[in-house]
Amino acid sequence: MYREFESATASFVLEMSATCYAQFKRHRLMTQLVQAYDLQYAAVVPPAIEEMGQAEAFKKAVQESSLVSAKIAESIPLAGPYLLTNAHVKRVMCFVNAREIYHLSRLRCDQHAQWEIQVLAGKMLELIQQKWPNLLALAAGKDKFDEAYKEYFSA
Repeated sequence: MYREFESATASFVLEMSATCYAQFKRHRLMTQLVQAYDLQYAAVVPPAIEEMGQAEAFKKAVQESSLVSAKIAESIPLAGPYLLTNAHVKRVMCFVNAREIYHLSRLRCDQHAQWEIQVLAGKMLELIQQKWPNLLALAAGKDKFDEAYKEYFSA
């Protein structure tokens, strides 16, 4: 994308699991303001866990992890977060430009991306395309680019 796409900026307040954030933070061409874990937020239960009927056991393990983390944090505050699971939720405020939205959507809206980042990036793209329909007309996952291109240029 052209450098001029960097002049259009948007901001988002996002909630995602630690697993999702591990992928999201790799997009360094945006400003990310990350909050510390808040144990009041629910954890993200993967669909595969739900499908196996193990959601309650999963939630119990997450809760136990939260309790131990809180206990450790009383005496060693910086160690507490290391005891949390990858399902625990993190809040992130990000400021992103249109050029990075194209990059984010190309990688994270693709069918090969992890399920949660697909959902997150897809929702971000859906929201911002309402504001910038022409600017982001070709923003899509790698697997859907040809379809987006044909749709936009056939009209």
